[in-house]
Amino acid sequence: MDNLPLIVYDEEDVREGVNSCLKSLVGCFLTEKPIHANSLPNALAGIWCNPKGFKVENVGDKTYQFLFAEEKDVNRILQGSPWIFRNSWLSLKRWERGQSMINLNFHIIPLKIQIWGLPLHCRTSKMGRKIGAAMGEVMESDLFEIRERGSFVKVTILFDSSKPLKHGIHVGSKTDGITLVDFQYERLPQFCSSCCLIGHDEDASNEADPHPKKPTADVEGDKERETGISLGSDAIIPHSPNRDTTGDSPIAAGNSIPTKKDKSLGKENIPPDREPVSPLGQPLARWMEWREK
Repeated sequence: MDNLPLIVYDEEDVREGVNSCLKSLVGCFLTEKPIHANSLPNALAGIWCNPKGFKVENVGDKTYQFLFAEEKDVNRILQGSPWIFRNSWLSLKRWERGQSMINLNFHIIPLKIQIWGLPLHCRTSKMGRKIGAAMGEVMESDLFEIRERGSFVKVTILFDSSKPLKHGIHVGSKTDGITLVDFQYERLPQFCSSCCLIGHDEDASNEADPHPKKPTADVEGDKERETGISLGSDAIIPHSPNRDTTGDSPIAAGNSIPTKKDKSLGKENIPPDREPVSPLGQPLARWMEWREK
């Protein structure tokens, strides 16, 4: 060590600063794109409804501390995490004294997943928890429905955003056989359709391994399987067979990953005696359509 002197301070010396930081959040932008720090205060203040005493301090690489004057704003904004800012996720955590910004894991974030294609008798909260556990820690699981499309299971998990998103998953039993179910995600930012990583720059991926970009126009019918389905926010309501659903508040819209051909899920890797079947027929038809792409 050098010979510089050490000054020891008391709690009273930093009490005002600690009290100020107690009403603050630490956030990281999960993206490879550059962040323009000068525009952050005004842009985020507008998104967060101009909280009192709002300030922004740069504390690391794409990592910032957001200070507020009122505790209610801290709680409100933390509950909305992750926020989407210019097509990138902003993951937030409460400030804690003594925590190291390097050791904070901003990649573990709450993610809502709609599970489509389950046979009707399999659309249960317990089934949602079992499927969600394959991707992360399950926080919530419930049954919902969309007018004119039917019911589905939705789970909220703690997802590691450093891992690629999945198009879906296989579920099955000895009685029902195997069914491929689709995942549709709510409040997703832009992600790379080549590697399905959030925050990854698709252009950089294309330089190393060129892939034609998928169309992004809003379409219906067969094209939904190519571009992903965008659900109207006024269409999703909680499902309960024993109550009147009139006046239910809408839930955020969802979207699915653009489908691409994946030989690892091809017929050659499924034993002949375990071909995907369903007593309802529809999941099998959707599987066959997806497999032929």
